[in-house]
This record gives sequence, C-alpha cells and structure tokens, in this order.
Amino acid sequence: MDKNPVPLNPARQVLPLPDDELGSFAFWQAEVQASVDRRLQELTTWKRNVERYQGKRYSLSGFSDSDFIQVNVDYYKTEQKKAQLFFRNPEMVLSPRHPQYAQATPVFQAVLNEYLGPHQTNAKRSVDEVLSDVLCPAGIGWVEVGFEGVPTQVEVPGPMMPAPAAPQPGSVLGLSSPGPTMTPGPPQVKTIVRWPNYYIRRGTPAKLLIPSDFTGSDYNQAAWLGYEFFADSRQLEQGSGSPDQRTGDTFTDDLLLSKPVPGGDRRPGRKGRKIWYRASVFDPAEPNPNKFRLLIWFDGDSSPSVHEDSSWQLFDEEGHFLSGVKGNPIKVLTLRYTSDCPYPQSDCSMSRYQTDELSSVRTLQMLHKKRSVPMRWVDRNRMDPNDITKLVSGEMQSVLPLDGSGDEMIGVVALPTLPRETSTYGDLIETDINKDWALGSVQQGVTEETARTATELTLMQQNADVRLDAERTRVLDWYITIAESLGGLLQLFADDYTYVMSVGPDGLQRLQQWNRQTIAGEYVYSAKPDSAIKTDANVDRKLALDFYQLTANDPYVNRQELVSMLCNKWHIDPARIIIQPKAKGPEPPKLNMSFKADDLVGPAGPLILTILQQSGYQIPPEMVQLSEARMAAMSGNPQAAARALGQPAPPSNVVQMPNTQHGGAAQEQEPLSKHALTATGAGGHR
Repeated sequence: MDKNPVPLNPARQVLPLPDDELGSFAFWQAEVQASVDRRLQELTTWKRNVERYQGKRYSLSGFSDSDFIQVNVDYYKTEQKKAQLFFRNPEMVLSPRHPQYAQATPVFQAVLNEYLGPHQTNAKRSVDEVLSDVLCPAGIGWVEVGFEGVPTQVEVPGPMMPAPAAPQPGSVLGLSSPGPTMTPGPPQVKTIVRWPNYYIRRGTPAKLLIPSDFTGSDYNQAAWLGYEFFADSRQLEQGSGSPDQRTGDTFTDDLLLSKPVPGGDRRPGRKGRKIWYRASVFDPAEPNPNKFRLLIWFDGDSSPSVHEDSSWQLFDEEGHFLSGVKGNPIKVLTLRYTSDCPYPQSDCSMSRYQTDELSSVRTLQMLHKKRSVPMRWVDRNRMDPNDITKLVSGEMQSVLPLDGSGDEMIGVVALPTLPRETSTYGDLIETDINKDWALGSVQQGVTEETARTATELTLMQQNADVRLDAERTRVLDWYITIAESLGGLLQLFADDYTYVMSVGPDGLQRLQQWNRQTIAGEYVYSAKPDSAIKTDANVDRKLALDFYQLTANDPYVNRQELVSMLCNKWHIDPARIIIQPKAKGPEPPKLNMSFKADDLVGPAGPLILTILQQSGYQIPPEMVQLSEARMAAMSGNPQAAARALGQPAPPSNVVQMPNTQHGGAAQEQEPLSKHALTATGAGGHR
C-alpha cells in the first residue's frame, strides 16, 4: 500500500484536456499502457535478482537441490558498493547568484542541511533504498521530492490605512494640524498550510512509468514521467467529489519486486496513475519548457481526477521561474547508460552468469569432499573376524592387537584428487565478477591469497577507484538535484518562523530565525568534496596536520580557523582551546653593533647605553659608576675615581708611595727558535 502517494485536494480545479489525439485522455491512457508493456519485459529479471539477494534457494541444471551450494554474491557485493558510493549525507554548499543574497546564504545552507538530515526528510534512507534498486534488481531507481499539507484559509488584519477625519480647527487659517489617523484596513483572507510535510520518497521501479520511446539517460529531459499507485477508499473520498471515484474494489498490490504476503494488503481501493509532464510539449499555448503539470486518474475513470499546473512551482506574470521544484519532481538514478534503452542492467544482472558458475564450482568442490572420505581396507583372509570387528568399532587412538605385521593386513584407500584447474577456474570466475562490480578484494577489505607488493595494491586500488569515482559523481549529481528541489519547496511553503543553528560571517555559531522570506533568492547548489564518502580518521588527521604545517605561517591565512579545523578532527570543542592572542607592539629596530665593556665608560658611553635600553637591556647606573671609577684608578687618576663614586677627592699634594709588593716570578717565555735546542752536532749548532 502506498503511503499517502497523492496530495489530494477537493478544491482543485481540473483543467480541460484537448479532444484531439495529442494530450487527450485517450492519448495518456495509451502512453501509460505502452510504458507498462515495456516495463513488463524487465520485471522477471528484477524479481529473480531480488530473490538471489535474499538468499532464496534456486536450482541449477546438473545438480540436485540437496547437493547444490549457492554463493550469495549479490548480497555482499550490493552492500559493499552501496557504502562505497554513498556513505553519508554530503554537506551541501550554497553560493548566491547575486550579491544581495549573500547575507541569507549561511542561513539557507544550514536550513537545507537540516531538512536533508534524519530528523526531517531523512534523505540518506531514501538514497540507500534507491541504490539497492540500482545495484541489485533493476539498474534504475527513483524518488519523488514533494510537499504535503492542509491548505487553510485564515482571516488576517488588512494593511494600515489613513482614516477619514473631520476638518480640524485652524486648518482654514493655514495653521498646523496633526497628521491623519491610521486605522487597519478591511480584513483579508490568506491561505496558509497547516501541518506541512516535506518528503523525499522512494518508489519501486516496478511502478515507474517512462515514455516507451524515451532513449536517453537524462530522465529529467523526458516529456513526462510518472508512476502507478494504489489509493484506498478514504483517500478516494478525500480526493474527488464525483460518485464513481468514492468507492473501489478490493485489491492486492501486485506491483512489487518482492512477493507480498497473501491477504495482507487487501482493502477497498483502486489503482491510480500520477503523471508529471512538460506543459509546453502538449499545450501550444504554454511557451515555458520548464513548467510542469500534474495529471492523476484511477481505474474506471472516464476523465482525470486531477489536472492542474504544478502547485510546487511559482512563476511571475511574464512566465519566468521564481521558486519551487526545478524540473520533474521525479528524480531518476542510473549508474550507466545502455544505448537506446531506458532500463540499463544492474550490477547483479551483469554478473548473473558468473555467479551461477561460481556456485557450480563450489558445488563440485563440496561433492568431491563428500566422496573423498578417508577409508581403510583389510585383508580378511589374513585377519581374524574378531579383529576386523574391533577395527570397525574401534575408537580414536585405540590399540588393536594383531597376529603378525599390520602393514600387509590393513591399508588406506587412495583418495581421488580434484584437478587443480577446478580451483583455478573458480579464481578466474571471482576475478570476472570483481571486474563487473569494480570491487576487488582490496576494496572489500579481504586478504588475498596471492602475495602482492604495496605498489601493486596501490595501482589496483587506483584503477578501481576510477570507475567508482565516476559512479560516485553520478550519484552525487543526482543527490544535488534532490537538494535543489527541496530547497525550492522550502522557499515556496515555509511560512512559519523557526530557528536554525548557522555559522555567521565571524565563524561563530548562533541561532538564526528564518522563514521563506529570509531564504528567498537564487543560489548555486553544490556538495562539499568527499563529504559523502568514508575517510580513514588517522589519514584524515594526518592530512589536516600537514595542511596546518604548510599554511600556518602564511600571512594570508587565518590561523584561528586552522586550529579550529584541527580541534574538529579530534572532536574537541574549539571554544575551549582557542584564546585571543595578545596585541604585539612594534618590532624593535634590528641593529648590528660591536663594542667592548670599556666603551660604556668612554665618550660614546651615553649613546651606547641609550641604544641598549631601547633594545630592552637594562644596565644599573651604579654599575656604570663603578666601571668609571675602576678605569680612572687604573689610569692613575684617584680624583676622577672618587668623583665617579661620588666621594671627596684626595688632596693633590699627597704623594702616593709606589707599590713595593713582589709580583712573583715572571712567566717563562719560549725562545725565538726551538731549532737550536733540538739540533744535533758540535756545539748544538747545525
């Protein structure tokens, strides 16, 4: 049973359809039937792939059901590749198309990422379901991006208007008078949406409707897309007022890839068709190729139940697109393109024959193992029957007494050997399957039996990543179209004010109030690189550290942001780590000086002291005075030494007695030449 597939509304106006063939009701019925007939050609293969994924038993020619061993390649390959293609919701990045939208960009970006998250539309769950469809059963998957709500008309006060008033005294004489009194105008009726619900809903490929003559890979360019659904009696009563659409027959939803539970889905209802089509293709009066219309009808109807311009799009009076869903609300995903075929084969279908061959090889190996049970023979002509009974019923490591040598009475039956090419053939089959899926043992984290060098493994990983990156990019581009449509719906229907945590221009997070007026504007949608895939935490941190070391000292780089990035890599709150640096004064002048301590008390002493003090060196004045005194004393000027120390100078007529204290032995000096003392010969001379 479909979960509320159609936002039905009794007040909708049904636009008339043309009477001629193109665009008439008979035309649409024929188009849908042709699409159903084309889809039926694929359903048998799709259902078989689902059964293989579920591990249901199947038979293979040449083997009995009890002996057959099936290898569930479909399951572990599908699950592994799903994680490789889409590990988590990518972080959407918005760029304003005009400078006037720059202020609202951070708020809208935060709102969009929140609504794509698990607490709103849960886009990750829908993408996982679609990837399961694309990889295993069908090779094609789709979602519908839409909005549901209950439109309600409420009465709001009218705009303020000046109230008519009687002439004031003094107005005739031209004297000043107070301004006109403002009163609210007549009340106005405004339509609001209660209980809004934005959704990204996956639909089964077994219900998807594609034009039978469509042969491209960009399904958004198709003239129309649609799907079949089932609606119960309650939905039919809410959606239409005509008597023939209020009741329905008991039905079972048979448009499923898995077999439904018998009797579990029976209820009164009817099968319907929902079509989104480009109005300009079927209506010559509509020139805008981006305008879509909605068409809905049920089994037994002689006219459509719904036929209207899309309520999920807004255009101005000249027909220019303003906001809402861009393109068809049905977003179709495929990973590859088959020439002139709208239904490409899935990975499971492409490797089906190899998977069956691998199961047959495993079955042969198991049969060989069962038939190759170790057996022994005995010579009953030489062995006593009682000893044979003991041998047959003997336990492990038991002792069997014999009369004579046991080598001639007991032997081991030779076991057959499975040809080596059987195992080699199985290895070749697994290699072929890995090529079909672009998933080898390296990507699956499985240890290979063959020893390979690090260079070989790196090259294998890089070659496999070429195709995986191409498919991952295709999934990401498809996801961006979903995010863009959801953003358009938010700009169209988000009337109520609410709050979101966003990052401001200063890099700080704060609560921001928003509604559809706050996030209005045109934006470019993109995804943060590599945000949808899983990266190794240690490698990610190492790359972040390398980036910090390369850029931290660059004058054009904000080091605070770099530290914040590192804190996030280690899951640490940057607010607890980052502090504001202290303001630095001007850099002191850098001079190259060369002087001795004696220069401090010389004529240039004051200048040298000033330069040292400006450079941060502090020399106590008393030390300078002591140096001056000692220099004066050494030069034989006691008056100058006393003045330097601030003491009274000694009388000038006092005769200073010479110092008669013995100075000790003189230092021994080397001779001018040692050669005369070391030379040999007469008299010590050469």
